[in-house]
Amino acid sequence: MRKRTKPTTVRAVADRRRFEAQARRLFDEARRSADPDHAVERTLAHHEHRAASAELRRQSEEDLLAELVSKLERYAEAERAAGRASAAADQLRRQARQEELRVARNARRREEYRRRAEGTDTYRHPPSKAVRVEVDPAAWQALKIEAVKSRASMQRLLGLLVIADLASGDCHSSGRDRDEPRWSRTGQGRRARQYAQIEVDDETWEVLRVDAAERRLTIARRVGIAVERWVSDRVS
Repeated sequence: MRKRTKPTTVRAVADRRRFEAQARRLFDEARRSADPDHAVERTLAHHEHRAASAELRRQSEEDLLAELVSKLERYAEAERAAGRASAAADQLRRQARQEELRVARNARRREEYRRRAEGTDTYRHPPSKAVRVEVDPAAWQALKIEAVKSRASMQRLLGLLVIADLASGDCHSSGRDRDEPRWSRTGQGRRARQYAQIEVDDETWEVLRVDAAERRLTIARRVGIAVERWVSDRVS
């Protein structure tokens, strides 16, 4: 079987011809010297040394390149590991913050209920705040009916409801809720904009604001979710 020769390129052919011409020139110079045989051997040895040096230099550069690639890969992996560790630390901080808020909310609720049960004269209703509520119309109507039955003001009932919902630390919503359309007219499956007063103190209002921001919700929608959840719990 005939051995297949490697395909040659135009550049390879040109290099080959150039090397042949250079070799003939060196050979002619060696033959014109006083000791042709010694001159040829010296020329061959010289170029052999140059070839060996070039090969060593190439190998050294390849080794350095491989080492550099390895270090870059290690650096990239270290960067990814640091990013994962940072994300985990942020998650732990958020969880700790949520736990602190939950404990504080529960403590305020217990104190409020204790004062109401004792009927102390020192208890005062917190100031009311104007709020827009994005809520299911049926849930809002159920809240109004409950206010009439319990002979409580809407702002008072809405405030207690929101405090209880914040204390539970749960919220049946996600960031996508924020991107849904807001409706100004009622209808099946739609939310209506309601304008009301909510009776909460400044600290609870700040907790509500932070909680809504952490869940990527508006305050209006966060209050609406509290109302809808209250209705859902009553039905279940």
